[in-house]
Amino acid sequence: MKRERSVWDKIGVCVGLIILITPIVAAVVVLYAFRGAVTRDYSTVPKPQIFQWVWRRPVPAGVTNLRVAGHQGGLSGDVWMRVAAPRATLRGLVGKNDRWTASDFASWTAPAHPDAWKVGWDEVARIHRPAYYEFDASTGGAGWCGAMVVDWERGVLYLRAGLL
Repeated sequence: MKRERSVWDKIGVCVGLIILITPIVAAVVVLYAFRGAVTRDYSTVPKPQIFQWVWRRPVPAGVTNLRVAGHQGGLSGDVWMRVAAPRATLRGLVGKNDRWTASDFASWTAPAHPDAWKVGWDEVARIHRPAYYEFDASTGGAGWCGAMVVDWERGVLYLRAGLL
């Protein structure tokens, strides 16, 4: 004897399907809505905007040449900067960040990343007396961290940072 499904059985199946499908549809909608934020070429964003996003402050007065390159993919990103400015402005950017030794910085001096070359990081290898510093603009485990090298003689700071 075959039992026919009641109306309530059919409604139950429909509700179950809706419950299963709703999170999938919601995930697709969210991914579609944020597709531009998932992958971004920083060269398409105004340089002062990227500077403020990374450093958490506007470009300081005195900066005469700002170069920015990098990419964001998913929830991570890398940014490369070259900042030319007077010594006082550079001191303000370095702030109270820890000084590094050359060995701490060794893995950062000859980057093979195309974005590094776009901003002039090849110049780092030719700095007569480089000064190396940690870069940490994160709060609560979110933000940007990386390394800086400063050419005090020429008034240029180079930054490489990753998004946490």
